[in-house]
Amino acid sequence: WITNIFSSMGTSNDNGDEVDEEDNDNNTRILQKVKCQAKANPNKPCIVQLTLVGLELVGTTSTSSNNMNSNNNFLSSLLSEGPATILSKNPITVEGPLKVPFGQFEILYLDEEIRIIQTGQGYYAVNMRENKPWF
Repeated sequence: WITNIFSSMGTSNDNGDEVDEEDNDNNTRILQKVKCQAKANPNKPCIVQLTLVGLELVGTTSTSSNNMNSNNNFLSSLLSEGPATILSKNPITVEGPLKVPFGQFEILYLDEEIRIIQTGQGYYAVNMRENKPWF
């Protein structure tokens, strides 16, 4: 029943109009991925300790900008779509030997579709598994 509640919630813009992200003409964005390592103690398997191990910056652009053959096309795409154009061709990944504590969470509910957690700061999050990955 929780899945039905979240599925019925749509994406809207500032005016309250429904927005379909796949139909957006200017579908460019920069995705920042934080890479974490997760560990749980066998004595407390629902408490997960996170460690920051790196980050990644990836750009996604519209299909028209993926065919940049000349410098002129590259510059016009960069001006019209921004840094996502560069990161779509050259993603940045940073990982190193230094691992930094990143927090913890407690798993309150877990099944094949939904995970409900409480963070170390006391916030709650509901994560739903999607059939189609968004990144």
